[in-house]
Order: sequence, then structure tokens, then C-alpha cells
Amino acid sequence: MAAEVWDCVVIGSGFGGSVTAARLAEAGVKTCLRERGPWWDTVPTRSMGIRRRAPLPRGAGMIARFLRSANGRRVPGGRLTLNRRGLIEFFWSPGMEVICASGVGGGSHVYSAVHRRPARPDYWDGHVEGLSEDSMAPCQDAFLERMGSATPAERQRPPNTAKERYHNDPHFEPAVPKVPVRTGFLLPEDPSAPRRVVDETGVERWEADYRANDNGFLGSPSGAKSTLDIRYLAPALMKGLEVRELTEVRVVRQREDEARFEIEARDLRTGTRRRIRARAVILAAGTMNTLRVLLESVREGALPAIPGLGEGFSGNGDMRGFWDLNVPGSDETNS
Repeated sequence: MAAEVWDCVVIGSGFGGSVTAARLAEAGVKTCLRERGPWWDTVPTRSMGIRRRAPLPRGAGMIARFLRSANGRRVPGGRLTLNRRGLIEFFWSPGMEVICASGVGGGSHVYSAVHRRPARPDYWDGHVEGLSEDSMAPCQDAFLERMGSATPAERQRPPNTAKERYHNDPHFEPAVPKVPVRTGFLLPEDPSAPRRVVDETGVERWEADYRANDNGFLGSPSGAKSTLDIRYLAPALMKGLEVRELTEVRVVRQREDEARFEIEARDLRTGTRRRIRARAVILAAGTMNTLRVLLESVREGALPAIPGLGEGFSGNGDMRGFWDLNVPGSDETNS
């Protein structure tokens, strides 16, 4: 059977993958998005007509649906997959512990960060030719508008904030942000009566329900959180984007014909391996899994050697820490 050929294949559906795939499809580029995780069962995905959906980690199925796989030297074979439809993947190595996630339209690990502008006005300057604050500012403006990013008005703020809870506490002092906090949630006009909303693409969502206490914790069942599947992939599907979930890319192979690349992937439902060709490939599978694909591709000779591959990278910025009380004069930074 002849391999299908795409103008571009995007691997991974986090912020980098979803935004890129959507903009390509909306520009008329024949684009396929490959994601190893499932579509999640939410109000928006049901309204989008997505038939194959996986339950979010909740209730009795929390443990079974939470963990996808574990990676590390102490894991047999270096990698153990427990549930291909699971949400979270752990990586352990000397000096680094990383948590990754799977699922169509992910990106929660950096969700708060992308709603803030860089603290330094020259943050984007001087890294790569053509990249600058002037070139990036319009991109971020467009992103914030599309995600509905806004600072909650006084009437829209959730109850029981840290400032209210700890304002008279003898041990804790709430930290007040130096800049206004923006959020991508569908904020309620009346917090006591959240409404169902249908957006411009026909996707159904509910305004944030503060009483439910289930907005953004391991997924947003009601769609109150403006996730990438809602704000980027849903409109792009109407423009011809094809999303193939539960498909894990193993190797990207360079070719010498018009289809410059061949992608080897495994259908996680059936276990069958498939190959597709593309004139361009964009790897956006997160730090750890982008590295995994590149290292495997180089190891098999599918790609030429890449200088510096596997060096000088970092995790997602998370750091574990525990504080019981603020004790005057104590230094807990190395605890």
C-alpha cells in the first residue's frame, strides 16, 4: 500500500504542536497532527463529535487512569507502560525528575506561564536571527486573545483565596503577585449561576463553577478551562486538520525525494505500525519525548548525527519542596 503524503506532520499536541498545526491548517497547508494520548471525555469534545474519548482521572478510576508510564534505570527495559490511555508519565534520572502528560490538546505544565508576558522587555532579543520582541509581541497578543486570557474582575474571582484565608495567620503570609494574574478560564458573569456557552465554532462549554472545585485539576470536564483542543484544534478541524490520537511516533526517517521525511508510528489501539510521508515534520512532543524520538532516529541511522543532541536540556521547571512552617532564621532552600 502506498504511503500517504502530507505537506506537514506535527508530532505532539501541547502548546507548540496545537498552535503550529492549527495555524498551518488555517493557512491551507495539508497538515496531520499525531498525538500518543487520547481525546478526553469532556463537554466540549462531545459537542465536537469526537466519538473515541477516554475518561479523565476521577473517582474510582483515578489511580488506573492517572499513570501512563514510568521511565528510569530501575524500570525494566528503561520504560514501563501501564496504561496507554493514562495521563501522566514519570522520568527519573540522576539530577532530574520530570513529569510529562499525554492527551489531545495538552499543555497544562506551562499553562500559567504562557498567559504572562516576559518580565524583561528584551527577553526574545539576540537568540536567533529574526526572533525579537517586536516579532513575538503580535504572536503573544493573538494567543492571549484566542485563549480568552484575562484578569478576573472583582465579581468573577473565586471565593476563599489565599489572601482571605491567611490574612490573620500567625505563620503564613500570602504572596501578592507583582503583576496582575491572567487566566484562560471562561469566567462566570454570575459565580452563583454558571451558564452553558456555545462558542463561534459550535463548541459547548460551561462557565467556571467555583462550587464544583473541578476546574483544571487533571483536566477540565466542563470545558471551563480554555484548553488547546477547544481554542485551536476545534477551529482547525473545520479547516482540514487531521488529528490522529493514540498514535506514538517512534522514528523520523530522512528521505531524498519530494517527500523529505517518513514517519514510523505505532497505532496504540491495534499495535500495528504505520508509515506516513511528509514534506516537513515539526517535533513538539515535549522535552523528553522529542529527545526520545530524535535519539532513536539517529541511533537507527534514520537521521544524520545531530551535534549536541541530548546535552544542555532541562525538564519542565517543576521542583519538589515541602514547608511546614516559616521558622524565623531558618534556611529551608536545601531541605
